[in-house]
Parts: sequence; structure tokens; C-alpha cells
Amino acid sequence: MFLGAQKSGLSQKMYILLIAPQPFFTIRGTPMAVRELASAIGKLGHRVDILTFHLGDDIAVPGVRIIRTKAFSRVIKAIPPGFSFKKVLLDMALFPKALWLILRNRYDVVHCVEESAHFISWFRWLGSFLFIDDMDSNIPHQLEYSGKVTNRCVLRIVKTLDRIALARADAVVTICPVFTESVRSAFPDKPVFQIEDVSVSDEIAPREGPAEMRTVLYTGNFERYQGLDILLEGFRKVQGRWRDAALLIVGGEEGEVRAMKKRYDDPRIIFAGTKPVSEMPRFLQAADILVSPRVSGENTPYKIYSYLASGKAILATRIISHSQILTNREDALLVDPTAEGIAEGLNALLGEPDLARKIGAGGRKLFEARYSRQRYREKVGALVKFMEEHRR
Repeated sequence: MFLGAQKSGLSQKMYILLIAPQPFFTIRGTPMAVRELASAIGKLGHRVDILTFHLGDDIAVPGVRIIRTKAFSRVIKAIPPGFSFKKVLLDMALFPKALWLILRNRYDVVHCVEESAHFISWFRWLGSFLFIDDMDSNIPHQLEYSGKVTNRCVLRIVKTLDRIALARADAVVTICPVFTESVRSAFPDKPVFQIEDVSVSDEIAPREGPAEMRTVLYTGNFERYQGLDILLEGFRKVQGRWRDAALLIVGGEEGEVRAMKKRYDDPRIIFAGTKPVSEMPRFLQAADILVSPRVSGENTPYKIYSYLASGKAILATRIISHSQILTNREDALLVDPTAEGIAEGLNALLGEPDLARKIGAGGRKLFEARYSRQRYREKVGALVKFMEEHRR
């Protein structure tokens, strides 16, 4: 076992605890981001322990060990994305395990994803570790948008915990400009590392030959904030005009997919269910238009970076999640977050092939300049350099 005692000068390699309060590994944005981060740090020669729930698939990542909590494993078989009381129970089981690991192993860094930072910020006295707050989402805002937590007192408590964690962190990792600006506004002297998500593949081959149908593709979960309802209603508004267009939806839990198929019984609306990450380039390759119909939220969706990499036309709603990195009619077509807005965008992209090609090329250019895997490695490298220089 690699022990933190090696940091006594015999080795320059760091020992890092990465706390991920999500099912790991699953095909969701945050677990995918955790995998990419751990993999990038491991490739730099450092050792990483990922502490996570009992849920998820075991995957092999060089230099990374996955440690799971066992509590509630017999009664909790799955949790949905976002807030749930099941997740609260799993969080409660995760944090004592984190304390035990911190006491047992002399970690150089404790890297806390989302709400795990709220807890660890109160226990920094347990060791001399560097404390990193990974702001993969704005939890207070996320709870408000979800509609699952409406008690104002609870929301104020969460906001206070969030602010305390940011204040006590040695550095903050953000995933989008709006989070970076928020942290720098509140804590001007705080080191902030903006590390956006990464595409499932840097090279997504174009489709070979003509297709009988033009495919509009959505990938992601079925949470309310994703705007799936406005996408489906928007597509219904235009499908009579475009007989060669089909809507393909990749994602969703089995029960959600069954319910959607029953509600939208239409041969040109195809629900494919959740697919492995390895299959996503194939779906992107087959698509003509890629859609992100979110209706609320601030963080840029994980899928946007794969969308950009594909060189296909992107249709997205005009909200901060998208507009903070996408420019209307240059690398995406941004529309109102309504069924009417989606319909307008689909009509424009299906009816103007030159506009669709221009937007797709602009998206690929933006990806190569800012969001390629090489740029991702450089951003993680800057974070790791900070860790090496400031570890205690």
C-alpha cells in the first residue's frame, strides 16, 4: 500500500484522496468528470484514492484505487441524478469513512467534489493536507432549480456551508466561467482553476454516405432541468414539415424510458436508453443536429464538449449554461428555452444546410482552440503543479 509517509522526501509523488459523493462509475456528467480528473492525475505519476458510494461499476484507472462505503448497500440499489434522500443517507455514510482514511493515511491533498467539501472543511485540523474544493455544480442553486428542496431555511444553511467551504479551501476548481467569476467575486485572493469537462473523443469521424433520415440527437438524463419536454414538443411542431427528420434520445433510466415511449408513441421519436460511453462517438457520428434543451442551471452540460468535437450543428437554449461558452450563429444556434424556441431552431437548421455546416465547423474550431484533450491535460497540469508547490 502507498502511504502518505512517503512524502517525507524519499518521493516527490503525491498521495491524493478524491472524495466523489456519486455512484462511480456511471454514465453521468460528474462521475465522468471524476474519472477523467483521476486518470489525468494518475498519468502524471501521482497516487489517487477515490472514495465513493457502493453504487457504480468498477473500472481500472492506472494509479487509482477505488474505495467504497458499504452502508445501505443492501437497501439502496440506485439513486437518481441530483438531490434525493437516498443520496443524503449515502453522504452520511461516506463522511465517517473519509475521516477514517484521512487519519489512517497521511494524504498530501484531499480533493472534495461538490458537497463533500462542506463536511471536510470542518475537519482540516485532522491533518496537514491541502484542501481543494471542486465546484462541479453550484449546490444551493441546483437544489432550487430541482424543485426538490423548497424550505428557505434549508437552502440558507446549504448556502452558508458552501461559502464556508470556499473560504477554507486552499484552492477551488470550477468547470465553467460563471462559477469562476462567482468565486473570484467573493474571494478575490483565492486560487481558482477552471477545468472544463472533456469530450468522450477528440476525433469523431463524419458519417459515411447519405442517410435516408436526418437525425436530431439528444443525450443525457431525464431530469426536469434538462428540458426534454420542450424538445419533444418542439420536435412535434416541426415533424410534419420535415418528413425526413427523426429524433433520437440516448439516456434515461429504464422506467423513465418506458414511460416516455408510452407517452410519445411515434416511429420518428426513438428512445435508445442509456448506452456505454464507448458507443457515444457512433451516435454523434450518425447525427445531423445535436440538441441541449436545458431550461435552467449554470454549469455547462458535459455533453456540450463532445457536441463541439463532432463538428455537427448544435441547437441549445439561450441560458447561461450554454451562452457562457457558445456564441449564437457562430458555434451554436441559441434559442428561447421553450417548445416554440426549439421548433424555430430546428426549422432553421433543417431548412438551411449552409447555416448548419457553418455552425458545426465553428463548434469544431472552438473545441480545438479551448477544449481538446490536450488543453484539458494542460489545465489539470496547472492544478497539479499548484498542489506540488503548496503541499505541506
